[in-house]
Amino acid sequence: MMQTVLHFAFFNLAIQVSGIWCTPISEEVVTIGSRAGGVTVIDDGSNIPTGQKRNQGNLSNGWLWQNTGLLTHGCTDSGIHISDCYGMQLSSKTNENLERDLPPGATPRQRIEIASGQRGVAGETHSLSPRTGTANGFFHLMQLLNENPDGKVQNGPVITLDARNGRVYINDFYSQGCSGSSCPSMPFSSFAGHTTLHRATVTYGHKGYFLYTIQDADSGKQLLKYEVHGIMGTGGPVKFGTYRAAVLGMTASYAAVGDFKQLS
Repeated sequence: MMQTVLHFAFFNLAIQVSGIWCTPISEEVVTIGSRAGGVTVIDDGSNIPTGQKRNQGNLSNGWLWQNTGLLTHGCTDSGIHISDCYGMQLSSKTNENLERDLPPGATPRQRIEIASGQRGVAGETHSLSPRTGTANGFFHLMQLLNENPDGKVQNGPVITLDARNGRVYINDFYSQGCSGSSCPSMPFSSFAGHTTLHRATVTYGHKGYFLYTIQDADSGKQLLKYEVHGIMGTGGPVKFGTYRAAVLGMTASYAAVGDFKQLS
C-alpha cells in the first residue's frame, strides 16, 4: 500500500522481485545478444552521451533501467526460472563497461540496474549465475536509495544487499538496525545459481520502516530477512541488479531479474 503526506514523499512502497540468479562466468556470455530464443538487446552500454554516467531508459511498466554493460530482454539459460526476464552482463575487464564522468578519485565502477518507481507496489524475481564470483570491492545487488537529501542521507544508499568476499549480506549504511557482522548474511553459494524472490516494503521519512526478505523461489525457504525502523529518506527507488566496483580479480557477471508484480 502507499501513503503520501503533504508535498513530500512519506509513503509505503512494497516491491516483490522474483528471482536473482547469479554465477561466475567466462567471457563467452557476451555472445548472448546473438543467440536464438527471442533475446532482444535493450542496450549494449556503448555511445553514452557526453556528460552522462551511463545509458538509461524505461521499461514498459515504467521502471527505469540504467546500464553500462549488456542489458537484454529475454533469457535462454534453462536454470533461470523467470518468465519475463531481463539479462544483465558485465565484463571481467577493469577497463570495460565503466561509468563515465565520475568525480576525481572515484572508484571505477560498472552498473546494470532496474529501479522501481517511487510510488506504488511491485514485485521482482532475481537470479544470479553460479559462475559469477565475488571480490574485495563493493557489489550491490539491491539498493534502497534516497534521492532527496534530508540532511542526514545525502543522495546515496540507505540499505543495500551486497555480494563480497564469498558472502551475500545486508549493509545498513546508518547502522540503524545492524552493523558489520551483526547484519543478516548468507554464503554466496546459497544464493548464486538459485532463483530467488525478493520483497521490499518501505515507509519513507524520519520515522521510516524497511522490511526486506529473500525467499528461494523453488523451495519456498526464507534465506534472509531484515527489518528496521529509522530514517529511510524522503523518497527514492529500490534498485535491483549488478552495480559493482571494477577491481582486479573480478569475474564476468551475469544476472537476471524480472517478473515484476504489483503487491496487494
